[in-house]
Amino acid sequence: MMFPRYVLRIFPRVNLNNLLIALISIIAYHFIFQHKLPAAFFSTTDMKQDETESVNPRASSVWCRGEMLSKRLCRFQNLCIHSDGEFIFFHGPESIISGITLPQMKEAIVELSSIEGHNALTLVLTDVPVDRIGDLPWTIKDIEDTSFLLKRFKPNNLMHVIHDDLMPIYSSLLEIGACPQEKRCNAKLVFVDSFARGPFWDFYKLFTQSEPILLSDLSSKEIYCFKDVYVGLNRNTVWYQYGFTEPQSPWVNRTVTAMDIQRFTSYVTSFLAGRLLPSTCPAIPLTVLLSRKNTRLILNERQVTEMIEQQTITTVITLSLDDHSLVDLIAHIQCAKILIGMHGALLVLSAFLPPGSILIELFPYAVPPEDYTPYKTLATLPGMGITYKEWVNTKEEHTVIHPDWPKLMGGINHLPLEEQQRIMRDKPVKRHLCCSDPQWLLRIFQDTFVDIASLSDLIRVAMAENEDGSKLAVASKIEDLWTRNLFPGRVNNLNCQVNDDYIDLLWDPPWNLDFLHFVEWTYEVWFRVFGDPQYKIAVTNATVQRIERFSLPIDVWVTTKVSGEKRGPFQWFVCKES
Repeated sequence: MMFPRYVLRIFPRVNLNNLLIALISIIAYHFIFQHKLPAAFFSTTDMKQDETESVNPRASSVWCRGEMLSKRLCRFQNLCIHSDGEFIFFHGPESIISGITLPQMKEAIVELSSIEGHNALTLVLTDVPVDRIGDLPWTIKDIEDTSFLLKRFKPNNLMHVIHDDLMPIYSSLLEIGACPQEKRCNAKLVFVDSFARGPFWDFYKLFTQSEPILLSDLSSKEIYCFKDVYVGLNRNTVWYQYGFTEPQSPWVNRTVTAMDIQRFTSYVTSFLAGRLLPSTCPAIPLTVLLSRKNTRLILNERQVTEMIEQQTITTVITLSLDDHSLVDLIAHIQCAKILIGMHGALLVLSAFLPPGSILIELFPYAVPPEDYTPYKTLATLPGMGITYKEWVNTKEEHTVIHPDWPKLMGGINHLPLEEQQRIMRDKPVKRHLCCSDPQWLLRIFQDTFVDIASLSDLIRVAMAENEDGSKLAVASKIEDLWTRNLFPGRVNNLNCQVNDDYIDLLWDPPWNLDFLHFVEWTYEVWFRVFGDPQYKIAVTNATVQRIERFSLPIDVWVTTKVSGEKRGPFQWFVCKES
């Protein structure tokens, strides 16, 4: 061991006392300057662990943002789950809990689905002290990848798959930076519902670079611990609620636009490009008629097809999920001029229609279209550029009901006779909650003979309205959509020139106006004597506004207005005597 030089200088002659003093000096030197004791003097086996070594790397932590449960996104470290669906949070002195209170930790802290307010779709934690982790009856399997954890609602229904799961998944992965530009999203998806993979599993796989994890994949002998996992879906793309607490309807105060929808569909088609999607659409316009093979049938489908061909001068193709893949459907719909189908989940594929196209939704007898509008809402989102029309069967003799079917498919024979008679008598279907109203189920599972004449008239009206479809298409390009969100900045160099009889307020235009391509704009000038609650307002096209001479000082605010009511931020200035 090397002695510090100052020790050797102080103790040139070593005796017992000097040696003891030297030893104490060496220990003090190492403690003060190196913050540790020399291993030659103390065995580490006799020491307590260093403080950094005592930190338990298994301790869980959580960071949340969002006051409301439905708006909350949480990021966990070391969140664990058992195959029975129980979530385990290992508490210890190292745990960080941010953005939620301890009482909230004992409740549902975040929703696992984009379906709001459903108590079966929330995350509830089970607490375990981290120092007892060795006493658990399971082994631990670590998942090192950044993951996103959620529950699917109805993975066998395409509307729910796209609207409830995939669009929110994509928005959420964009939010956390897990979708590099022009590359597939790279977070691992973890589905903690009890469903099997389902018919649209490959569609889910488009949104991750590795095989998603299912709860049923987990061993009951292990717990799976996620080193970095997000929970809580971004609902920016959700436009419809299904009626759990009030009858179904579009969400109010949502800001979904065609830009959000087209961003999603562009991502999907970019990763389906190598799987039979055409690079260009055929020159002859295409009409797609969506066919159903088991329920809610169009009983005269051939006559409908012949009428469409004669009236629209388009190539008509009939597609169904029974006979065609999802890729086939998307490939044809993204090139379609007209999409026609009975109310049902397949119509969510209208999201892939090009701007300037037509969507015609067919409704069975006694089903009021104004009460069931998920696809109308989608087609008429700002900027979609789709002409939407609904056709309703108004003739009871053109419908076939199935009262003997299972109750979840519209059967009513299991009900008391008086209730059956009431259901048959009451028309149309009254507004109701989801999801098992027998009158609704009876009517929505009807088969229909479509009245050719009335549908023909409706198509004629839709095509007449859509003659300007090319302009609709141009107006709905994503570039045009996002430029609608551009606003002028603040005016610059706001000042005043005070004269005996008047005051001139002067400013320079916002510098970003040169980049925004607005055709015209005006300036709104607000002013008041300092301390006076009353404002005066003037509007001008110039960059100077002359006002009468007031006693100074006066408060001045100037804003730039474009496109009617769009205005930039106010610039404030106090005009004083120079």
